[in-house]
Amino acid sequence: MACSTRRMRLVLLLIALSACLGQPCELRQLEDATAGEVRHGVALGEDADVTATAGGVACRTCGGIYYLDHELRQRRRVGVALAGDGLIAVSGDTTLVFDRDFGEDADADNDVGRPRNFQLFALSATGGELWRVDFGTGEMWHGSLQPLLVAGPASAVIYGDFAASVFDPATGAMRQSIPLTQGTQVLPDATGGLFIGSGAFVFNPGTASATLRHLDAGGAELWTTTWSTTDTRTTDASSIYFEAMARTMDGGLVVAARFTGPALDLGDRILQRPGAAGGMVIAVIDGGGGVRWASLIDTAANLTIAQIVPAGDGVEIGGAYSGVGGRILPDSEDVDGYIAHVDPAGTVAARAIGGEGFQIVKALAPGGDGSVHVTVLNAPEQGRAVMRVDGRSYDDGTRRRWYVLNMLP
Repeated sequence: MACSTRRMRLVLLLIALSACLGQPCELRQLEDATAGEVRHGVALGEDADVTATAGGVACRTCGGIYYLDHELRQRRRVGVALAGDGLIAVSGDTTLVFDRDFGEDADADNDVGRPRNFQLFALSATGGELWRVDFGTGEMWHGSLQPLLVAGPASAVIYGDFAASVFDPATGAMRQSIPLTQGTQVLPDATGGLFIGSGAFVFNPGTASATLRHLDAGGAELWTTTWSTTDTRTTDASSIYFEAMARTMDGGLVVAARFTGPALDLGDRILQRPGAAGGMVIAVIDGGGGVRWASLIDTAANLTIAQIVPAGDGVEIGGAYSGVGGRILPDSEDVDGYIAHVDPAGTVAARAIGGEGFQIVKALAPGGDGSVHVTVLNAPEQGRAVMRVDGRSYDDGTRRRWYVLNMLP
C-alpha cells in the first residue's frame, strides 16, 4: 500500500488485519519519513520470529518463511512444517531453522505425555532442505534458559545455560561444544569463531567481574578482557552481566552490560556513577578486545535490552520497560517497548512504542541505509492490544500480533 503524499496516513481496520493473518501484510510506504517515523512496515501473524538477511529480513510466521527486502516488500516465500516453535537465523544464502518442541507433561487428559524434541535443519536459497539433525530431548541444553539459535557467515550456534554447540552451516556437522556458565551471551564472529560474554553474581563483601572472550574456529582463545564492578556495599549482592552483543564490520563488536555499584572498571578506564546503585553501559570493542568507546546510560532497573546493532556514529538498542522510564523515556503503566540511539558521547535519543497491553521490541536489524528494522510484539493484557507509534494506532483487539517496522533513528 504505497503513500503518494507526505501527509497520507494509513488507518488499520480490524477487518483488514483479520485478512492478513495468513501472510505478512504491508502497512505503508513513506519514502520521505523523518526521524522516529515508520517509513515501511508489515504486520505478521500471532507467532513469529525475525532475523536479518543481507538484503532485508526473513520472517517465520504462519507456516512459512517470508523473505522481505529493506523496504519490507515480499521477495519470496518458503513453506516450513514445524512440530514446535521455530527460531530462524541466516548464514550466507542458507537459512537455519531450529524446531523446538517442548513436549507435554502427562496429566489426567494425557496420561502418556510427549517428550520434548529439538531439530535443526537448513534451507537453500531456493527453499530446498539441505540437511537435518535430530537432537532428541536436547540434554546438552537443559536449564532455565530455552535454547537459542544464532548464526554468522561461517557457523551456526545453539546455546543454553551450560553449553554452546557450534555447527557447520553447510553440512550440519557439529564442530565443537563449549561449556558455559549461566547467564552467558554467545555471538558467532565472521570466520567461525565465537564471542562469549560471561557475567557474575557475588554476595558481598566482594565485587563481581565479567569476562568477554573471543575464540577462533578451533576454540583457541584470541583475546580476553575483564570488567569489574566497584560495589563494596555489605547489604546487597554485586553483579554484572551482558544483555546483548552484535558484530561490527571491522571484526569487533558492540555490547550492552548491566552492573551494580557506583563505578565499572573496564581495564583502561573507569566509568563512574557517584551515589548510584548501578547502571547500563554501552561499549564498542575493537578487533583486539580494546574498548573503542564506552558510555553509561541513565535507565531504570526495569529496562531490558533485547538487541543492540551498530548504527551510524553509535549504536541502536531496543527492548522493553515498565514503570519509571528514567531520564530517557516516559513513565509506563504497562510494559512498553522502546528504541534508542546512543552515540560515543553518551547522548541518548529514545522513543517509546506504547499503547494498551504489552508492546515489546524483540529484535533489531540494520536497514541498509541508516534506518533500522524494529520487530515488535503487540499483546493484550486484560483487555485490548493497541500499539501506538509515530502518531498511529495499530489495534489488534484481544489477539497478539507481531510487526516489523522500518524507522529512521
